[in-house]
Amino acid sequence: MGFQDAVLNNTWEQEQERILVSIDHPEVGRLIGKEGRTLEALQFLLSIALKKRLGFDAALSVDAGDYWKKRETELLAEVDSAIEEVKRTGRAHRFQPMDPIVRRLIHKHVATHPDVSSASEGEGQWRKVVIKPKR
Repeated sequence: MGFQDAVLNNTWEQEQERILVSIDHPEVGRLIGKEGRTLEALQFLLSIALKKRLGFDAALSVDAGDYWKKRETELLAEVDSAIEEVKRTGRAHRFQPMDPIVRRLIHKHVATHPDVSSASEGEGQWRKVVIKPKR
């Protein structure tokens, strides 16, 4: 892909139980692509290769220029706000449809919360996360 001088680092993120792959390159914008689509494609391909190598699915996140890290921080702030809304109103909060990786991030974030739970609803590209009060 023309990224011969790219530097890759990987670490284990215990909280989300996933492998983090960070790519550093002078042309980080090309790696990210429009709205992170190139990173998503790289992540998808690496996930397939990893599954073939390991024989099982392993959670994986590919980032460049901290793009996903920033997006996750924004998203988790939105999730925390939704949790407070659910606690205050007692009504469920439905997010817009999102990719499986993002849904998994939200479910992991909500999993240990004492007052709310999360579930996915819908099918295919319309699948979304719902946060609701524990009864």
